[in-house]
Amino acid sequence: MLNGQDPQATNTIDRILESAVFLNWKDFTSDSAPKAVRLEYRTALTRSLKCLKLWSCVSRGHWKLVCEYWMESDPTHRQGIMFTKTYSSPGFTRMLDAIMHHQEVFSMTRVNVRGCVVQIGSPDEAQCAAAKRNMTEALERITSRSSPGTVSIPMRFAADYPA
Repeated sequence: MLNGQDPQATNTIDRILESAVFLNWKDFTSDSAPKAVRLEYRTALTRSLKCLKLWSCVSRGHWKLVCEYWMESDPTHRQGIMFTKTYSSPGFTRMLDAIMHHQEVFSMTRVNVRGCVVQIGSPDEAQCAAAKRNMTEALERITSRSSPGTVSIPMRFAADYPA
């Protein structure tokens, strides 16, 4: 987990993904709240994320796939986010779309990584507040690099950022 790292760590892809998970934690419950969530992602040769999978753990050692996100479609999957039957999260969908389509705003935590796993524990109030600040700052970075008006109202809503 990334908690407790220096302020520069807030600009990493791992940290913003963790923030998106924290802000939508309740959506990753099926029968009971998850004890942990695991993000797995793979990068392309360009070091940009090409796919991401989110898993939920409600009991030790038992992981259930929550969703997958693919930057490109192919015969085995379509582009974008796909949730499994028991999960959905409009907020996480909006945040993940913005993150994945603006990856250049975030630095990669690891050098020359082809795949990565980030395990995230259940957040407390302080972590949720920090996640909200991180998401708002991310939106500001995305907005500053985009043409005016290109950041969607749903993304502003997802970060609880005033329109």
